[in-house]
Amino acid sequence: MKKFLFISAFAFSIFILGSCKKKTDACENTTCYNGGVCNDGKCSCPTGYSGADCGTQISPTKITVSAIKLNKYPSQNGSSDWDVLAFGNSVRPDIYAEVKAFGSNNPIITTTQVANAAPQSYNLPFSVPIDFSNITQQYTIDLLDDDNPSSATKMGSVDFYLYNSTNKFPSKLVVADTSGTLEFELSLSYSF
Repeated sequence: MKKFLFISAFAFSIFILGSCKKKTDACENTTCYNGGVCNDGKCSCPTGYSGADCGTQISPTKITVSAIKLNKYPSQNGSSDWDVLAFGNSVRPDIYAEVKAFGSNNPIITTTQVANAAPQSYNLPFSVPIDFSNITQQYTIDLLDDDNPSSATKMGSVDFYLYNSTNKFPSKLVVADTSGTLEFELSLSYSF
């Protein structure tokens, strides 16, 4: 009888243990990119991304430029200073920037002027954040020296795009000329 109970208990234990199935993780073989999170085997994608694995970047409907910083600019106009007063006294340039659609003369953004700017970085404020709805348009940012009462002198310019399909939505976009002497940093946000 003891043998029977032992065999019965042993068989019952095997049956119970055999019928218990290991819980499987539905996300075990799922990879989510670009900050996506797996829930029950499916990726939940962050804003700006889609697809089964969050690998597809969505184009924004608009990009907002909220700030422009001048990181560096040419300290001289060729071999001379930007501004020269009477009797050969040098003064520093009165700088400001304009953002335009590529090939246009009409500024979309005109920053406030920085008087007598030393060769360092500057925040170049403008009145309100500006929305750009043509996100694939090429743009130009000009750095100008205000030579009032005459006209402004272009100190340099940079052609750039606010968006490309692989840039992963940077909050800061650095654009520079090919010589590396002029560099701007634009603060961006995106709407979808």
